[in-house]
Amino acid sequence: MPDECWDNVTELDKLPGFHGVIDAFEVFSKEWREWYLNPEPELQPLIGDWNDICNDFQRILFVRSLRVDRVSACITTFIINVLGPRYVEPPVLDIKAAWEESSWKTSLLFVLSPGVDPTASLIQLAVDVKMFDKFQSLSLGQGQAPTAARMLAHGMKEGGWVFLANCHLACEWLGSLRGLDNPKIHPRFRLWLTSMPDDKFPLNILQRSIKMTTEPPQGLKGNMVRIFANINEDKFDEATPKYRRLLFCVSFFHCTLIARKRFRQLGYNAVYSFNDADFDVSDNLLANYLEEYEEVPWDALRYLFAIINYGGHITDDWDKRVLIAYINQFFCEEALDTPFYRYQFCYWWWIILCA
Repeated sequence: MPDECWDNVTELDKLPGFHGVIDAFEVFSKEWREWYLNPEPELQPLIGDWNDICNDFQRILFVRSLRVDRVSACITTFIINVLGPRYVEPPVLDIKAAWEESSWKTSLLFVLSPGVDPTASLIQLAVDVKMFDKFQSLSLGQGQAPTAARMLAHGMKEGGWVFLANCHLACEWLGSLRGLDNPKIHPRFRLWLTSMPDDKFPLNILQRSIKMTTEPPQGLKGNMVRIFANINEDKFDEATPKYRRLLFCVSFFHCTLIARKRFRQLGYNAVYSFNDADFDVSDNLLANYLEEYEEVPWDALRYLFAIINYGGHITDDWDKRVLIAYINQFFCEEALDTPFYRYQFCYWWWIILCA
């Protein structure tokens, strides 16, 4: 056990209710070493009488003293047990609810995180509320300010929606905007903004905006819930059972690639920017090919998904092999024909650890 951990145990022994911890480590040194080396020690019982003496919060102090890397997981488990899972699972962003609370005086600001793009959800909302014909979008950058100004002037006058993406690239221009609180602005006008976190973002825009975060949830389950929450309900209800089953396969493939990034060097040999746009492309490819062919063109779709679409991000040959292995497992005939088809997780965890 590292000296730093032993120093933490010494300090722990000084706390009320923890007297005798050092003696327990000397008597059960082998058992404590096995507990320390366990991949998930927060899920294991404490050694000796300490398992009965300590409550759930006191167990966290043991984890904090010996395995600092597992404190986050330990606290997450503690919150789930005490308050419930809803406090650790981020809710799916409801853009429509934010729009209903807004007015022409308030902008709607998406604070972005890598791998998430709210554009598709916003376009779908514009279609649903009959505003797509008055929807204008522009990605800000060098030389785009005059175009954005014209779009704003037209939207304020006609009552349209203006969507300005990547505002962190034009903070100075955005801060110089005036007239956004003019009472003559059309009441149906809305200004939608997206920006990465930036210290130079204008404070006046920030204060008059409804802030929304689009940070992706952690884990496979959270990503799957978010993906299906953003799928158009009418399109899904009218779809064939074949499309629904295969859409789940594609969604599972996409969410697995996203979730694998949390393992960093164990996940991929390089950093890749898989995002929602990749899933949207795969969804459209699946729908078009199923409509065009009576039989599912498995090889063609697997090639388009793994090599062309997602593979376009890949720069490492070993990472490309992982994508091919995933698509062969998740997007296959058995997944379509077998009721309650189950994916083989053990094999894929082995790949993750050996990559």
